[in-house]
Amino acid sequence: MAQSGLSDASPADRVDVAVVWVEKAKSMSKQWTDSCSVRQLRAYRLKKQLKPLMTSLKYVLLLMAAFEEPSYCLMGSHSCDRPDMLTSRMFTLSNSVSNGMAILIYLCFIMHFFLRKRALGDSYTPQGWYLFANMLVAIALCDNIVSIFNVTGIWVWSSFRISRLLRPFIFLGFTKSLREEATRVVRSIPGFVDVFLALIICLVFFTWAGIVFFQNSEEGASFFKDWGRATTSLWIFFTTANCPDVFVLAYTQHRISCLFFIAFMVISVYLLSNVLLARVYDSYKTELTDMVREHYNNRKIAIEHAFRLLANERGVIDRACFGRLFVCLCDSSLGGEDALVHSDDKQYNTQRAMQMFQAMDKDSSGGLDAEEFKQVLDVIHDSSIYIPKAPTRGKDSSQVKLLRSIFTEGIYYKDQHLISWDAVVDWVVLVDLLTLFCQTVLFESHSYNDVLKPAGLLGFSCFYVIVVSLKIYVLGFERFWNIHSIQNRFDFFNVYGIFIAELAALALIAHSHGNVPDCVAKTIILLHITRGLRFLQYIEPIRFIARFVVDLAPTYYRTGMLLFLIFYLYATVGQQWFGGLVYKSNPALKGTDYADSGYWAFNFSDFPSSMVTLFCLMVLNNWFVFAAAYVKVSGTQWAVAFFVSFFLIVNLTVLNILMAMILDCSAVVAKHMEDAENKDEEHGAKEYDYESVLKDVLLADEDLEDEVPLSPSQYPSPSQRLLRSNTVTGYGSTGRRVSNP
Repeated sequence: MAQSGLSDASPADRVDVAVVWVEKAKSMSKQWTDSCSVRQLRAYRLKKQLKPLMTSLKYVLLLMAAFEEPSYCLMGSHSCDRPDMLTSRMFTLSNSVSNGMAILIYLCFIMHFFLRKRALGDSYTPQGWYLFANMLVAIALCDNIVSIFNVTGIWVWSSFRISRLLRPFIFLGFTKSLREEATRVVRSIPGFVDVFLALIICLVFFTWAGIVFFQNSEEGASFFKDWGRATTSLWIFFTTANCPDVFVLAYTQHRISCLFFIAFMVISVYLLSNVLLARVYDSYKTELTDMVREHYNNRKIAIEHAFRLLANERGVIDRACFGRLFVCLCDSSLGGEDALVHSDDKQYNTQRAMQMFQAMDKDSSGGLDAEEFKQVLDVIHDSSIYIPKAPTRGKDSSQVKLLRSIFTEGIYYKDQHLISWDAVVDWVVLVDLLTLFCQTVLFESHSYNDVLKPAGLLGFSCFYVIVVSLKIYVLGFERFWNIHSIQNRFDFFNVYGIFIAELAALALIAHSHGNVPDCVAKTIILLHITRGLRFLQYIEPIRFIARFVVDLAPTYYRTGMLLFLIFYLYATVGQQWFGGLVYKSNPALKGTDYADSGYWAFNFSDFPSSMVTLFCLMVLNNWFVFAAAYVKVSGTQWAVAFFVSFFLIVNLTVLNILMAMILDCSAVVAKHMEDAENKDEEHGAKEYDYESVLKDVLLADEDLEDEVPLSPSQYPSPSQRLLRSNTVTGYGSTGRRVSNP
């Protein structure tokens, strides 16, 4: 295994190569090789180690838009210092700083491209999206370099900066999950384009009929004067933003005329829109199903490659080889076994590997076959559980053992269980909230400082800090962060946030001999109130929603990030097209609904304001007021295309997919939760559950016996292990809440 004495051109150890295949199986990829050099393996490890940095750079590249100087300011096309133009910029990066940061980030992307090519070696195959992203990086880099000497960059038309327009596409190209999500959406378009055409035909037909029907009437003069005005009126009506304004004139004069608008609304909104919703998701779901099949096929191929590399001449993985594999897998940097030679981690993980091997060697053949190896990887790759990679420190201390017992099993007196520790904390939180409620409501205080005067809140905060700090000390930060991750991470930020805010308040009081600023007082009170979120776990519908959100978080993240990138692209285009055009003294906006409604803050003068404006457009209420205003200030009817295309992409496509996924997945998650409860109830009837055995070996840590029983009959039954692993808080060894048998 040790490769320190080998040259870079020497073949890499087969176990190290198999480790990469196992990692590829986890990521559902098959892009790797069965033989590579030490140099290639080191390049691959370096690429994996640089992944957090590259991810951070991608987000920094996007976030720069919120702080850099708008392009219309750089090019002097419009004034950006008007006192009557409302902006939300807190501070602005100079052009030289933002330009330099972008150049450095793009250079890192290019170097990462060559590192990836070297890391994959012969298995490297050009991928369309990835090559496209690197081409965009090259164009953006050229634009930024040219802008050092010419602020317009390589784009000479108007105030557009090509490098800023390319950022969402670059982010998309370098993020695999989003690339796949965007590909699925694009591939699903042919499946519902016919419904779009039907919607357009419906709009054209009713526009034509409206022009004829309302000819020589007040309704016709106002809303159906010509094809452009009639189409605009019905399109706005389709979005329900001008109902009933669009037909109030006709309805007042001839009541039967409302049938025209009702027919249009029923056919377009209640029929075609819902058909579109169904077709969009059906088409998307077909692409999603194909992707899932492909991913699991890739995973199967990767596991087969790993098994072939690890198997001996008898076609099984022996004890020593499996031990070396597991030790390497527990090294998050993929640095190989050498990275753990001088650490207690190696002995800890080797012991667990031997226990797993002994538990999984069903036929006592001294080796794991392909099916047994796959079962092991199924547990290791299970994203719902956390597998510790190192032993807890100071585990032999009696104080640590006592605290661990209290935190996990609760408080006992003479072998009689009194109360769980989480219940103790919940009671303290309840008293805290009641105290705060009495101070803010019963005393009818008009000053937030009056609420903070009693020392009770600080006492509660100290209790919270002591509890969380002791948990971190006993479990270690890694275990604390990953076991019961939602609750522990919430407690970490909430508790230390309260404590820091209260220390700041005390410092301000001591310094000024007076009251603390209202913003600090409000922050402290709100943080104390949010401690009450702990009680939501006792409400069954809320628990279902929480489980629903957690289980589908990766899917919603991908769809949400795709929606964010669309917002980002439109915000960038809007800022460079309409930036600096909306201000209170602009004569083009005088007397418009936009000006009369006081919508001045909803503009494209900076990136944050652009994102808020786009959110208002997504909601659809009064979107036509925004569109009409920007048509006037831009001086071109083509500005309408910006708003209509945004509606088509966001509201009729992406949001339809997200909505249908929520409806479809809700039933699936409910069924899975019911199946999990039924499985827990049936565990007691099973003789031997290998998945539970592996989880116990991987998760039980120091409480697990040093030796695993040699036969299934000697191993505790699943129901016994479930009782043993279930803490009084109701969470099993997997970190999932389960029902006690």
